[in-house]
Amino acid sequence: MIGGTGKEPLPGVLGGSTTNAALLGLSKGLSQALVKDNILVNTICLGQIDTPMQDWMTEQLAEERGTSIDEMRRARESQIPLGRFGTPEEVAGLAVFLASVHAGYITGATINVDGGKFHSIV
Repeated sequence: MIGGTGKEPLPGVLGGSTTNAALLGLSKGLSQALVKDNILVNTICLGQIDTPMQDWMTEQLAEERGTSIDEMRRARESQIPLGRFGTPEEVAGLAVFLASVHAGYITGATINVDGGKFHSIV
């Protein structure tokens, strides 16, 4: 799993954006190298998932902008087309599917779990 900044870099997190982009390339390359051994490699590309890290980021942004944590969370969620952060369970559901026999013909894919936020076409 990688963060969405690998697809859409953000100026404030260029190090993480670059690392995530490199991991996307690694995943694609591994999927091609290992397919002959029937090893499937896919990437889950995360948007804003409701975790303690999102809480921390929301608190930091609220402090920087002089607003309440609740207001900042609502503002951040309003930037997501589905209007909310994702849940860890939603990510886990995809991971379980990709590890199952039902995903036996999927390799080299990058699947966004982002509530529709990423704008890139790849």
